[in-house]
Parts: sequence; structure tokens; C-alpha cells
Amino acid sequence: MSAPQVAEGIFQLNLFTQFDKEKIGRMCEQVGLYGRALQFTTNAQEAQRIMLNSHAIPKEIMIEFFGKLSEEDSVTCLQNLMRSNRQNGPLVAEIAVKYASKIDTKKSIEILEQYGNTEGLLVFLCNVLPHTDDPDIYFKYIESCARMGNFKEVERVVRETTFYDPVKVRDFLMDGKFSDPRPLIYLCNIHNFIEELTKYLYNTKQTKCIDIFLFKVNTDAAPKVLGTLLDLDCDENYIKALLNSLR
Repeated sequence: MSAPQVAEGIFQLNLFTQFDKEKIGRMCEQVGLYGRALQFTTNAQEAQRIMLNSHAIPKEIMIEFFGKLSEEDSVTCLQNLMRSNRQNGPLVAEIAVKYASKIDTKKSIEILEQYGNTEGLLVFLCNVLPHTDDPDIYFKYIESCARMGNFKEVERVVRETTFYDPVKVRDFLMDGKFSDPRPLIYLCNIHNFIEELTKYLYNTKQTKCIDIFLFKVNTDAAPKVLGTLLDLDCDENYIKALLNSLR
């Protein structure tokens, strides 16, 4: 109680294995040795209180402690960590990855989403994506990447995987009106949403993207694109210019 750093030095020497851990743990909490307090407690309620001092607890001790908890207690503790400080997002994500076999993936996603921690959510999803074919998890990953502005990764997932729901992703990319249309263009080309893509690009005044799609991505789509533009009462001169360029 009078020299806590000396006590910490003794703990590090690992000399003692048989002692009243609950009593020593409470004393550790009183003097700010929160990591040791967490190590020594066996009471889930006390642990939830102690771990709110996450800024003063070594990450390794925090992660190791979750190995002792049930799924229900783990979920409660993760929620408390996020509620007390949203900066805990990366830590919560790391814990969720470490114990993914114990903590339901969708519960971890829900916790990170609930507190708007896109960065933490992305860390978690990056680690679980290679081990799942769940369309909802793929959608969450695409959604998080798009919101963080990582359109190259969205494009990669769209082009290299098949586990996502193409209609759901298409609608999300259209509704989001993101600055980079390439993921949407490639998605619509792969899944034959040519008319929908043409309508979207025309109505959002992105005719240059229509040109890019026709000349660089899929020239064979010209009949569908031009037919859709005619249905939309597009300017005749623009259609003629496209026809002349396509020959």
C-alpha cells in the first residue's frame, strides 16, 4: 500500500503462487495496479469494474483475461469497454478475433457497430473474412471499407470473391453515391446489372463514367447501354457521339 511499484516488481519476479489473490487484487485496484487486480480477481462483476481502466492495463493481460470468461460474460465486458471509451475499438476487435471460436462473430460486429467504431470493425472483419463465406459478414466488410474510403479493397472483394449478395452491395453503393464509381461499375458488369448501372450513372450526371465503362470495361454492353439511354430520353447528340466512337 505504501510502495506499489515495489509490489509490482515482486509480482514480475513470479516468486509467489499461493496467496490470497482476491485480497491482494482489491489492494492492487486501490493503488492503481489495475492489470494485476484483473489478473487476481475471479469475480466477473469486479472484473467488469476493473477493466474500465483499460488505459492502465497492459493489452496482453486484458486479452488473456477474456480466456477465463464465458461467451455471455465476454460479450458484456466488450460492451462495457466500448461504452466507457470508444477508443477501445481496436482492443475490442483484437479480443473478438482472438476468441472468435467462443464469441459469436455477429455479436462482435453488433458491439462495434453499435458504438460507431468503423476502424475497429474493419480490423475485426479483416481477420475473420478469410475464414467465412457468410454474405452478411462480406457485406459488413464492403460497407466498412467504403465508409473508410478504401475503394480499392471494395473493388478487390467485388472482383475476386463470390460470397457477397450482389443486389444488396449494388444498392448500397448506389445509395451511398460514393466518389469512386469503379467498384459499382465492376460489380454491375460482373453480375449483368447493365441497365441499372446506366440509369444510375445517367441520373447522377456521370456520363464520363458511361464512356469509361463502354470503352474500357465492356464494349459488348453497348446495345443495352444505348437502349437504356434511349428509354431515358437521353440527348440524341450524346448517343450519336457514342455510336460514332464505338463504330
